[in-house]
Amino acid sequence: MIEAGHIGQNLFLQAEALGLKAGNVGAYHDKELIEIMKIPCTHEPLLIMSVGYAA
Repeated sequence: MIEAGHIGQNLFLQAEALGLKAGNVGAYHDKELIEIMKIPCTHEPLLIMSVGYAA
């Protein structure tokens, strides 16, 4: 799980470097997310981030 935090930090830094903003999604339903994104059952979502232009 530590690697997910490192990846998230790198995404924040890269987004800022590109003039974008990033944010963490604080809560989500694991099972629904796995279904919608067709994630293999051997994987588990640990971090969801949104990246884009600030409003």
